[in-house]
Amino acid sequence: MKNMTALTRITLGLVSSMLGILMAAKFCGFLPDEERSIIDGRARVAESLAFTATAMIPSENHAELSVVIDGITSRQPDLISIGIRRTDSDLLMATSGHDEAWQLLPGKSSTSQYMWVPLAHPDDADWAALNYVLRRFAETASWPS
Repeated sequence: MKNMTALTRITLGLVSSMLGILMAAKFCGFLPDEERSIIDGRARVAESLAFTATAMIPSENHAELSVVIDGITSRQPDLISIGIRRTDSDLLMATSGHDEAWQLLPGKSSTSQYMWVPLAHPDDADWAALNYVLRRFAETASWPS
């Protein structure tokens, strides 16, 4: 360490300064948070499907709703399964494997992997919930190709 040239010292000083600035910017929220963006995107998809399901519930046309759920699951790579569960925990409809994949206990808040959105029925405001099982962040992270 004694024989470092002036150029090496300057380079190490600039690199250290840049790392310090980047860490401070991340801490202060100036840099985008990838996990927060993923969670926000997942929440938007969940809410959109909840609005669609709420509009289809009064017609009692569960076959069409099942087609919509299967279509969304096949088009979203982070989405493992979707289910509609009554407040008494009865599963009304779901994509394959949902009952085994759903691990969130009743009454618990949504997480980044298990999300639920309440569904209303014209006769019952607390009728059911739309359950989403999503991939963990470690499984979704990949380099752009």
